[in-house]
Amino acid sequence: MPRRMLGVFVLALLMEVLCSGRAFAQDTAQDVGDMVRTMRASRREGEAREALKSMRAAGPDVRASLRVIGQRVLALQDLRKMDEAQQLLTGLPVTADVDLLQIKLARLRILLDLVDPEDAANQIIQMAAKHKGNLEVVSLHVRALIQREDFRAAHRELDALTGDSSGWLRRELEAELLAGRARSLLADDSLLEEAFPLLEEALKLAPHRGDMRALYANALVRWQRFDQAEEQLQRGLESAGVDREVLLMGQADLYRSTDRLAEAIARYEMVLAESPDARLAQVGLARCRSRMGEKEEAVDLLKICLANDSDDLDALLVLAEIREGQGRIAEAEAALRHVLELRPNHLKACWRLSRVLAREGKMNEVEELVVRYESRRERVRQRFEDGSAIGR
Repeated sequence: MPRRMLGVFVLALLMEVLCSGRAFAQDTAQDVGDMVRTMRASRREGEAREALKSMRAAGPDVRASLRVIGQRVLALQDLRKMDEAQQLLTGLPVTADVDLLQIKLARLRILLDLVDPEDAANQIIQMAAKHKGNLEVVSLHVRALIQREDFRAAHRELDALTGDSSGWLRRELEAELLAGRARSLLADDSLLEEAFPLLEEALKLAPHRGDMRALYANALVRWQRFDQAEEQLQRGLESAGVDREVLLMGQADLYRSTDRLAEAIARYEMVLAESPDARLAQVGLARCRSRMGEKEEAVDLLKICLANDSDDLDALLVLAEIREGQGRIAEAEAALRHVLELRPNHLKACWRLSRVLAREGKMNEVEELVVRYESRRERVRQRFEDGSAIGR
């Protein structure tokens, strides 16, 4: 049976079970979890969404099953709806992590994407050694290695991937690896042009990924190819569901970069209307207010972000930029030092702090930062050179 037809057949079977009105035993809940996992693993673009609809239609006994909750959370994460996934996990007992691998994986995926990437990566690497061959574990392991910018190891894991009969997971992970390599290059303006072939290939593998299209558009904006960037974002929005927010953010950043500030503010506010806690939209609004000369209004917006998360790197960097421009050097220095405490090799923070310290005459520290900056740039270049050995 063709794979697409198999997905439709499984979905129809699942809906028949869910709508039958029978009392659900625990083993039936496990069957539902297994069928949903099959749909997630073999889906093209829409089957994870259908899986979620099916779960919502399930009876209370099925919805209460940890097995089904685990699959529902993983499906939400497939759709990059991390906030909804986190809400679903919040009410579960801690022992659920021990009882069911999917719950542990879901928690680790949120930790990796939203909270503490380094801690998550360490736990995932340990888990991978115990669960060799498990596709969910392998995929999370690859993502952790990409997060660490260990691209060679991520490529080796992909080479060893087995059991992905549809090929969907491999394509997704290959695209994420290419995008991860491109993202590392974007840290160094001198390597910006080298990121384009990687992003173009990533989009060929995963044309539905609005987050990758937005990253490509961001690179085009930095290369001052504004019309191409706008075209890419509009193309993504015409077909986007999952990544609408990130594409709207891409449009807002494009408009801000080209001084179309009213349009940028409208886009940021559109994002905030749909996701009131979207911190990057709040930071983007602060950038616009600053560009319009409304410095203290911008700082007030940044303080709201930092009240919610004192380690918000983007907010700290914009705050430092504003305070340096106002000549309030001590505040700019404090914000930049905070960034470097969190990310010691952050290129932009190294460069900006060296400039701030030079204004204060602290030349010994400036020299140390320049060494750190050049060392980090060399690492980025070396990873780029290493990338040629793993292909594009």
